[in-house]
Amino acid sequence: YSSVAAGRSHSLATSSDGQVFSWGAGLLAGHAEVMAVPTLLPALSQFYVCCVSAGAHHSLAVTDKGAIYSWGHGTLALGHGNAEACPEPKRVEALRDQRMCMVAAGLFHSLAVSCAGGLYSWGEGDFGQLGHGGKNHQPLPKRVEAEGLQEGVRTVAAGDHFSVAITDSGALYTWGSNDCGQLGHGDLSYSFRPKQVEALQQERVRCVAAGSEHA
Repeated sequence: YSSVAAGRSHSLATSSDGQVFSWGAGLLAGHAEVMAVPTLLPALSQFYVCCVSAGAHHSLAVTDKGAIYSWGHGTLALGHGNAEACPEPKRVEALRDQRMCMVAAGLFHSLAVSCAGGLYSWGEGDFGQLGHGGKNHQPLPKRVEAEGLQEGVRTVAAGDHFSVAITDSGALYTWGSNDCGQLGHGDLSYSFRPKQVEALQQERVRCVAAGSEHA
């Protein structure tokens, strides 16, 4: 397998030929019923999927053509402009003009990176996890305009209510909820915009992972 992702009650994996296999909770896995073993996801079989992400309530996939598909329970994190459930993968049309290369699924929000290094977020924003400077919800993908991210974003990760990004130069930025210090800024203050983690400022960060309330 070339990409794997573990959600709260389901898992996703992509094979070397770009096929998606899923198992666990039926709706989240894209099936009509619970799957106890990895099962091919027919709705994406016509595409070559290169990246998947499993959230607590939804799933995301990116094809080699740069298209993003989402499915799962009804939340704004699906990026379709409403909070309706989506039992099968559906393309996020708002990003059709962008070639995307990576996604990350949080609890009720999603992140995506374009091949040009642009960062996009959507979903619930109560904790500032979308990075747009406030708590507003965002039903459709919106680009995160932050000074530190102008050089381009390489990879992202999403916790329950916070977000993490690595820039092309290896700088680590975090934003959102911080009740447990998960942002790494040395305090418990929320950040509504991406802020660099100074403790790793001298390091070139290559990879990051976000748990529920830690990174």
